[in-house]
Amino acid sequence: MSRSRAILVSKGERHLVRLVQVNLKRSGYDITCISSITEFKENLPVINPDFLIIDAARTELDGYSLARNVKDCPETAQLRVMLFIPSNAPEEIAKAKNSGADKYIVMHL
Repeated sequence: MSRSRAILVSKGERHLVRLVQVNLKRSGYDITCISSITEFKENLPVINPDFLIIDAARTELDGYSLARNVKDCPETAQLRVMLFIPSNAPEEIAKAKNSGADKYIVMHL
């Protein structure tokens, strides 16, 4: 059985990134952590992930724009995208929905 592949894009708290990575690996996922947009663009076609996890508040290009770019590109539009958003404020939820993300999780830090 092949494992699902995912990319976690975050420049956030190292311990939180590690926590997400460990828990997803325990659940059977191969996780690649990426902290820059350049690294993301280089690795996306190589890794060919099943889904992306993007920390909306902790990337050099805001995570909402990154999600929108992924969903607008014909080659990556089918990828499932989950955003970690910084609060449950209505404007953050609206930005997550408008980004094209399939799911979002509020990460109160």
